[in-house]
Amino acid sequence: MNMKDLLRAAEVAKATYQRPGVSVWAADVRTPLDLIQQAILPHEVVRFSTMGAIRDAGFTVEQTRQPPHHTVWLPEEDDCEYWLGCLASVFEPPVRKRDA
Repeated sequence: MNMKDLLRAAEVAKATYQRPGVSVWAADVRTPLDLIQQAILPHEVVRFSTMGAIRDAGFTVEQTRQPPHHTVWLPEEDDCEYWLGCLASVFEPPVRKRDA
């Protein structure tokens, strides 16, 4: 979740859905390990959060493709870097899937 990658993701979402957002994988699981075991996650390194923490920070989450794919929408189109920093702050530190 470096800023360069987040900004690129927000631009892709804006081009695709006409609003900036970040692609995430979401599922109703009890632990992050459950998500790793149940979903085909495309990245070797992942970070976890909860829907509650994401929504409490002012973001909305919407399923935008087949589950478990969702998009976290930025609250405003202005100052994407600020909002992406806020979003990154509600995620736990990175974990390698093989180490989980």
